[in-house]
Amino acid sequence: MELKIDRPSAEALAQIDQKGYLLPYSREGLCLQKVGIAFSTAERTLSGWEIVNV
Repeated sequence: MELKIDRPSAEALAQIDQKGYLLPYSREGLCLQKVGIAFSTAERTLSGWEIVNV
């Protein structure tokens, strides 16, 4: 899971891939999910989220 403030949730998902956060958990047989969450300081709430099954 990656969180972003005032940035799109897609950027959070890209960071998960770029930094290799899932590599230690990529054993065969595990069901993995990437979660990107975006917070908006202007709206003071969640502005978006994405969940991707790997």
